[in-house]
Amino acid sequence: MLITGGSHGVGRAVTLRFAQAGHPVILTYRGDPVQAQALACGIAQRQGRALALPLDIRDHTEIAAVFQKSAVVFGPIGVVVNTTGISCIAVPLTAVEPQEIETVIDTNILGTVLVSAQAVRHMALSAGGNGGVIINISAVPVRSKGMSLHVPQATSVGAVEALTRSLSDEVAPDGIRVVAVAPALEGHRECVGPTANRSCGAGVITAEDIADAVFFLASDQARAITGTILTVSG
Repeated sequence: MLITGGSHGVGRAVTLRFAQAGHPVILTYRGDPVQAQALACGIAQRQGRALALPLDIRDHTEIAAVFQKSAVVFGPIGVVVNTTGISCIAVPLTAVEPQEIETVIDTNILGTVLVSAQAVRHMALSAGGNGGVIINISAVPVRSKGMSLHVPQATSVGAVEALTRSLSDEVAPDGIRVVAVAPALEGHRECVGPTANRSCGAGVITAEDIADAVFFLASDQARAITGTILTVSG
């Protein structure tokens, strides 16, 4: 399992969910190596297998290197979970600095596309791979009423859903499924717990709820599901 942004927030919950089920995990990080290495060490201390690797998902050479090292350490990757994502603060689009908009778009869209492309190269049956699953993270508000004051992020989430649906058709003959999880969260995709959106359901969505949905979509129980965005709304 390869989880981008796997050391914090939703990514951390996904990492722990797979590790607890006995799967070896590669978790990538960019900002906090201490946190990432501590998570990997903690998994190892509980008899799990984990490797934390630095990765800028906007750099295709770094992505290729991570896939190569992952394959050497743990063997072929069967599941890739794209949890890395950033957001602007809640302000009108005209108040967001152009550089900040570029960073959001480059990370959330370009990064997800580049990681997905490398995953296909790695997994495709026609290239000697074993098939697999690519799982993206979306957001319910974008699909229902939009995300006012979060336009750059909303734009990127819409693109990720389009990627999910389009790529799923393209790679189905190569034994690859592409799906997404859409949590009912306010703000950016790392916003969970007390600030989670209570208007979409009876409960509060946690990172663990999202991780359980990701785990299901990665499992053989979801073998007939592709091109689908699974709503997790409480």
